[in-house]
Amino acid sequence: LDIQITFAHNTFHTDIYRKPADTNKYLHYSSCHNKSLKYNLPVRQFVRIKRICSIDSTFIARSHEMCQPFQHKGYLISSISKGFQRALITNREDLLSPKDSKTDDIIVCKLPFTHHSAAISKIIRRRWGILLEVDSLKNRKLIISYKRGRNLRDISFSPTADVQN
Repeated sequence: LDIQITFAHNTFHTDIYRKPADTNKYLHYSSCHNKSLKYNLPVRQFVRIKRICSIDSTFIARSHEMCQPFQHKGYLISSISKGFQRALITNREDLLSPKDSKTDDIIVCKLPFTHHSAAISKIIRRRWGILLEVDSLKNRKLIISYKRGRNLRDISFSPTADVQN
């Protein structure tokens, strides 16, 4: 959906395609989201550009275009620069090759995101060694993920509310 393919000099080239009405709706840095998510958002976006752009100079140009929207959303220039540098040193061929997905050895602990999430995550990670003694959990990796917590809308508007005619 966001790839532009051109044919020049007997070769196909790929580039980012942006609709004229594109508004760059990135997450604002001051939002109440996990710090690692906000830190990795520029990294993931730059890596995405690296994966799509087949020419290095195009990757660099599109990356520079992306810096301004991140700055407008409150991201620090150092954070944006680190994200760009990480994408720059990543080999594009590695990004395009399929990865082996081994999900059998992973346990995902999904928690609601609240202001207590970091403390809860720390406790679970600290005690993970105890759980690894259970036979069915041996040699398994723990991933803690977060789901959106209840907000005012969820509390105010119940889907089970009676509708009267």
